[in-house]
Amino acid sequence: MKHIFLVHTHITYIVAQSIIESLSLKNEEIFFISTRNYKIDFTDQINLNAEFELLNNTNYSNFFLKWQLIKKVDEKLLNANIGLYQIYLPHIAHPLFQILGSNKKCTKINIMEEGSNCLSYRLYNPPVNIKKRLIALIFNKSGLWGQNRYFRVSSNSELKYFDKKLLPVFYGISPKSFQNVIGYEKRIISIHQEKTAVSKQIPDNVSVLLLESIIEQDNLSSSLFFDSIELLAKKLNSEEVYLKFHPYQNAENRKHVITILEKYTNVKLIADDIVMEKVFLCSKNLKVYGFTTSLLFYAKSFGHEAFSFAYLWKDDLKYKNYTKFNDFNIEEFVQRTNN
Repeated sequence: MKHIFLVHTHITYIVAQSIIESLSLKNEEIFFISTRNYKIDFTDQINLNAEFELLNNTNYSNFFLKWQLIKKVDEKLLNANIGLYQIYLPHIAHPLFQILGSNKKCTKINIMEEGSNCLSYRLYNPPVNIKKRLIALIFNKSGLWGQNRYFRVSSNSELKYFDKKLLPVFYGISPKSFQNVIGYEKRIISIHQEKTAVSKQIPDNVSVLLLESIIEQDNLSSSLFFDSIELLAKKLNSEEVYLKFHPYQNAENRKHVITILEKYTNVKLIADDIVMEKVFLCSKNLKVYGFTTSLLFYAKSFGHEAFSFAYLWKDDLKYKNYTKFNDFNIEEFVQRTNN
């Protein structure tokens, strides 16, 4: 039996390693799937970046594209000789995660912490979508396309529809994790401490700016994103800022951000492979700025000052649609900077 971990952010990788440690899994029992350009150093793994991106934009109107991708993902799992498996996912709202969880060889779906997802209310208590429920019911009852693999449900609260004999477990790293989940087992796990000490990546007492892939995923207008970077830069009041991009942000947008910031401050880049959660654990007295990234929550939790400029996005139509699903409000946990 394989244990498959889907990782596409540093926190999902940290949580995956912590689960592996807590369950005392052996290397031959472990398999990784990576998406969103996240890179891991492990022999048994496959990359599903392309499939993840294509499935970001699939719906009922392009059924055949999604059906082709279902077959493609299934073939990749088959070619990896995985056999029966349990899978550990950040959630089941993404079509790719639904495909992986509905594969006939998947015996159990587990959910692991990933930033704001584990603190969301709506993700676990979604509004009822009558149209989607009706279509799913018709396809499921008719037996078309096997176990309703196309018309899947959209929230962790509906894991029961995946028809697994083994009940899921929700893995988090704090008592606040999955506080809105009811009826499933929840386990709080300790953060896995690697045997080798983590070297300090940035100095103490500096300013850090954390960005996210909000426009790459088409959840905010690009013009507003860059305008908000300029407004944030004007308010930093710091001679130097350490800048951390999200790995999913593209080269053109990164260049534009740096150009804006350099008008107001000196910019030092933090490499994509630096794990900020570990930086927060070993550094002191950081001032951490950003918009909606859950890293602000972890910075605050680990003893640093954290400031959100998310208020600058509140009137954007794309952002409003995005927050209908992702309702985690970072401003409930950190300081709002609006003056």
